[in-house]
Amino acid sequence: MKVARKRSRPAPSREIEEQVYTNNQLFEELSLYATPTSVFQRETESGNLRLDRIQGMPSDERLIEMMGSEAP
Repeated sequence: MKVARKRSRPAPSREIEEQVYTNNQLFEELSLYATPTSVFQRETESGNLRLDRIQGMPSDERLIEMMGSEAP
């Protein structure tokens, strides 16, 4: 019987580690805690524009709301 061996991956470079760290810091500063996080602009009932965000995968209904219509 053969035993499956785990393949080790090379450690990420220092540059990659720094990019991930910077990205994580930005997420924390913006109070974003999920991937994906979608930010979109919408018009309120009073006609003002505002930014909304959805953290995590949006439902089909919210996706249509975000995009303004169903996919072409």
